[in-house]
Amino acid sequence: RNLIQYKNPSHTMPKAGDIIVFDGHLFNKFGHIAIISNVTDTEVEIIQQNTGTTTREIYKLSFKNDLWKINNNSILGMLRKLN
Repeated sequence: RNLIQYKNPSHTMPKAGDIIVFDGHLFNKFGHIAIISNVTDTEVEIIQQNTGTTTREIYKLSFKNDLWKINNNSILGMLRKLN
């Protein structure tokens, strides 16, 4: 796959270009993915398609106990392409 897998929360800070992996739910048992388009010390912006709602969303990003957490319980983790 040539991708590194990180859990949410992780010791690694998210960065633009990472793929966010969402857990499945009642109406979509397969889950969902999105791409991180921007990261600050306190927020992560994603772009996505086929959600039936907005194509851009912003989630709070926190750093506590040496772990970065994207504050959305549906986000399982992220994937990053190896260089």
